[in-house]
Amino acid sequence: MIRALAATALTAAAGALAAPAAAKVDPSAFSQPSGERGCLMQIGYGVDHGCLRVGGLGRAHGIALSPDERFVYVASGGTLSGGSNGVTIFHRLPRNGGLVKAGCVTATGGDGRAGSEGVCGRGDALLGAAGVAVSTDGRTLFVAAAGAGGIAWLDRDPDTGALHPSGCVKEPPQEGTCGALSHLAGVAAIAVAPDGRDLYVASPETSTLQVLRLDPGGGAPQRVQCLSETGLDGACEVAPGLARVDELAVSPDGAAVYTAGPRGVVAAFARDPASGRLAETMCLADAPPDGGPCTDAGGIRGAEAVAVSPDGHDVYVAARRSQAVTSFHVEPGPHLRQTGCLQRTPRGERPRDKRCHRATAVWSPRELAVSADGRTVFAGGSDTVTSYRRDPATGRLVQTGCAEEQRTSPSCREVRATFGVNALATTADGHSVYVTADEENAVTVLRAR
Repeated sequence: MIRALAATALTAAAGALAAPAAAKVDPSAFSQPSGERGCLMQIGYGVDHGCLRVGGLGRAHGIALSPDERFVYVASGGTLSGGSNGVTIFHRLPRNGGLVKAGCVTATGGDGRAGSEGVCGRGDALLGAAGVAVSTDGRTLFVAAAGAGGIAWLDRDPDTGALHPSGCVKEPPQEGTCGALSHLAGVAAIAVAPDGRDLYVASPETSTLQVLRLDPGGGAPQRVQCLSETGLDGACEVAPGLARVDELAVSPDGAAVYTAGPRGVVAAFARDPASGRLAETMCLADAPPDGGPCTDAGGIRGAEAVAVSPDGHDVYVAARRSQAVTSFHVEPGPHLRQTGCLQRTPRGERPRDKRCHRATAVWSPRELAVSADGRTVFAGGSDTVTSYRRDPATGRLVQTGCAEEQRTSPSCREVRATFGVNALATTADGHSVYVTADEENAVTVLRAR
């Protein structure tokens, strides 16, 4: 009864959220370099957007920038019969944000084209590469490979950006190459703790979140904890917020980890820096069942992305089914208090969720990126990228722009090669945004103001 009353009070509070300042969504908020500078697309893909053609982008998925922003890394998935299944390296041109291919490492040594073996370096546990993360010192790149059911790490040359396979773990192990680590089937998300001591990986297939302690000497990481929605028959600790978990974020101070999954649940965990272990502190759901463990929150149905502001004060969630971007203030625990919700709403109508306010062209968002200066948040989904100005004092968002391949609003900029947005990465100042699109096997370069 107490829980039900608390949930009702929280729902009422969410419904009473103050409206954000009037937004001016302007097509000039985004631009795209013309011709081949504006996008890169897999060689042989049938659609022609005037993009530069390169290998290694078949089923382009995860994306990450190096700490010095000189290189961009794209993880491309698929299977042995399709997709590039590895990581492609791009040198970034600081003047205009353009990308120049600098190399690749894949499961076959090919770049996604039949008979291209030898074009790329070859590495293990890269089949179905989905998530990618660069270590805080910039010397290691980690890959979560859903198809391989494994994690690979590659030594990175900070000067040239080049990658060299160093090791891997998977289930089942691969004699002579990959060590053993269970419950990695379908692993999709990966993040490195800011102190560089731990690796966090999530799998929607097993509904698990795992904590791996990294070896300073470059050896295989050791599992220190496994959390699961079900507990996997005692193999993992039970954590109610992990249904189909496929995205995670670590707070900049390393004190918390946040997760999201398409079942519409967002979870918060306190992190022990000494051990890397996590303790769940709360979970959020849109209209959760009475008596359950989660608290009600608006605009998070189908939550698939979670991101933390650089100051650690705010958490942002993108939800496909709600077609919304929501904001939460981080309170001690950590606990999340909802501060805003922006939902795609046709002109002249009201948001479907009474706890949300109107936004333009927020089509099924599934990815988020926050600029390192904390001023801008980007969301991506369907064929659209939207931008928001962040108020550092309150964490609230005001929409500033949108970019679409198939333009649905005069307020949006029409751009190329964004159908099937999969991942976003932005420079520290928020002026360059890189977008992977697995439906078009492409990386798109956008400029934001």
